[in-house]
Amino acid sequence: MRLLFIGDPNSSFQRDLMLQLREYFRVYLVQTNPLRKNLRNFLFSILRSIVYGRRVDAIFVEFLAHHAFIIALFRLLGIIKRKPIIVRCHRFEVYNFAKRFWPAFRLAALMSDFVICVSKRTYERLVSLLPEMKKKAIIIYNGVDVDRFRPIYVEKEKNIVVGSLGALIPRKGFLELIRCIEGLIRENVEIKLRIGGKGPLRDKIQKYLREHDLEGYVILDGFIPDEELVRWYNSIDVFVLNSKSEGHPMVVLEAMSCGLHVIATLVDDLDEILDKKWLYRFGDWERLKHLLREATTMDRETVEKIGKTNRKIVLERFNLKKQAMRIAKVIEYIIARHRH
Repeated sequence: MRLLFIGDPNSSFQRDLMLQLREYFRVYLVQTNPLRKNLRNFLFSILRSIVYGRRVDAIFVEFLAHHAFIIALFRLLGIIKRKPIIVRCHRFEVYNFAKRFWPAFRLAALMSDFVICVSKRTYERLVSLLPEMKKKAIIIYNGVDVDRFRPIYVEKEKNIVVGSLGALIPRKGFLELIRCIEGLIRENVEIKLRIGGKGPLRDKIQKYLREHDLEGYVILDGFIPDEELVRWYNSIDVFVLNSKSEGHPMVVLEAMSCGLHVIATLVDDLDEILDKKWLYRFGDWERLKHLLREATTMDRETVEKIGKTNRKIVLERFNLKKQAMRIAKVIEYIIARHRH
């Protein structure tokens, strides 16, 4: 069977799923190109969607947003006829896109044959917006490549090292995390924070570190290339996600798959993934400091035991191969139903 995959191969979680789906389908790729960045590339991707859309047995679209709307419009206009459309829906679409572009969101959802939501809360939000979607939406969590993201030996520092990873933007809460680390340092807690990522807040963060004499305690590692990610995860002991909001955060699954202890804000469905003992609400900085203090004063054996439990959770529930197989079965079912 032939499948048109409309997504961004530069995004690791999209690329990894596409590669897994090649085990089940002959996959044609159309790379999504935002209109605001390059009109020519955007139009070219639309043209390719029409050409390949007529050749395949089904169309799979990442994100219930702009490109899903265009494919829905093509079906409505008869440009792409009788092709089942399966869309994967993330948090962004049901909160941001739906709010800003409601007619486009509604058409994309209703014209889709099936919507795969990456979390329970995303599904609940979708159904609350469009109750009729309850009959054609399902929850399949994101998956991580457990063969790639795995524990490996990396020589570590004597003391427990905390790490965080993501775009350096306000929503990710890096400045707030640094202030919590600063508070612990003032209490003479031995702690070091490493941050991986790039973004518009980098200069502001660097300035804060200089002004508060934190440069030896907080290390900005910059952007971590894909080929170095596994080693980076394994170079730290505790991973912290301090975001105000997230979909189903891949960095948490990657860190858990690498056998790390994880502390995170209570966003999306993380209370179904992590032990609630290690969750906190964004803004509860006293609790975050308490969790960091507890984690960094543990002996390494205890930290590693928690990490092994996290790895086991990912192997059992968030293995990319298993999740891709579930998605493939959904697509095969929709194709078979469409043919009859």
